[in-house]
Amino acid sequence: MKKTKFRSVKLLSANQFLLFTCTVIMLSIPFSSGAEAISDTPNGQKTVVKFMESLARYVTWPGSSFDGADSPYKYCLMGEAAISGLLSEKLGAKKVKKRGFEIKQLALDDIEQGKSCHLVFIAATDVPTLRNTISALSDSAVLTTGDFKQFAGHGGMVGFVGVGGKGSLQINKKRLEASGLKASSKLYRVSTL
Repeated sequence: MKKTKFRSVKLLSANQFLLFTCTVIMLSIPFSSGAEAISDTPNGQKTVVKFMESLARYVTWPGSSFDGADSPYKYCLMGEAAISGLLSEKLGAKKVKKRGFEIKQLALDDIEQGKSCHLVFIAATDVPTLRNTISALSDSAVLTTGDFKQFAGHGGMVGFVGVGGKGSLQINKKRLEASGLKASSKLYRVSTL
C-alpha cells in the first residue's frame, strides 16, 4: 500500500483573508470614473454644448416652428442640467443659419413650454420620467436630446454618449423623421446607432 503525501497548507489569518477578499471584489468591479453621463464632467459638458450647436447646422425644422425669418432657435433644458450655464455662455451670442439662440430652463413636467422649443435637453434621473417626457413631446417638432444611458433607445432622438472630451451621437432616425424634422446625411454618418 502506497502512502499518500500531504502538503501542508498555510492558512490565512483573518486580516489576510479580509484583505484578499476585498482585493478580489475590487478587481471584479468594472473601472469607472463615477460619471454616468457625458455631461457629468466639465470636458463632457463642453462636448455636449458643441454637439448642441452642431445640431442647429444639420437639422431642419419646419418653417412654421419659427415666429419669423430671424427668430432664434429655442433650446430648452428640462430638469436640472449641468450644462445650463455653459450652454448660455457659449451659444448666447452665436448665430447658425442667421439665427441666434434663446436658452430656457424648464421643469421636467413643463411639457407645454417644452413643446414651444426647437430642441429640448432632457435631464431625467430615471427611466419612467425620461420615457414619459419623451412621449409627451412626441407629437411636436421638438428635437429631443439627452445624455441619459441609452437615450435614443428609450425613444429620444439624439443621445450624447462618451467620456470627457470624447463623445459621439446615437440618433434614433425613425423618431427624428416621424416628428417632421429633417437631418442632413452628415449627421447620420457620425451616429453610432
